[in-house]
Amino acid sequence: YHSSNITKSDTELVDRYFKSKNIESWNTRLVKTEENGKTVFTIIVASVNSGIQSSEEFEGVKIVVENGDYHLLLSRVNKELANAIPHAANENQKQMLQKYVDHFNNGNINDHKDGSRFWIKDVNPAVESYIGFIENYRDPAGT
Repeated sequence: YHSSNITKSDTELVDRYFKSKNIESWNTRLVKTEENGKTVFTIIVASVNSGIQSSEEFEGVKIVVENGDYHLLLSRVNKELANAIPHAANENQKQMLQKYVDHFNNGNINDHKDGSRFWIKDVNPAVESYIGFIENYRDPAGT
């Protein structure tokens, strides 16, 4: 989601950045600040792991990608997901759960997509579960 000072043109610029890097914004928040008179957009990725992933110039602004949003909560989620793996009904479910753990650890949405591919193959489970940041029906930009 976006800080209150984000404009439509800001979201369009950051969207171009996402597209240039072939990444999704599903598990991120966007914060706009100023540093020495220059606009800085910080993309905060939900993940257990924390730290600066990248910092670069893009179309005249600085864009910082920082991991660690919701890290305390996601650490707890991952602990329980990892505990569930040995109790999964089949190998497919184990791989699905492991991919969700990987995704929450590193914030890489491709790991979540891989987990979803296993979820799709899990036909008629006794208990069905799905977890993630991908069911955004309307983003902060209103699209």
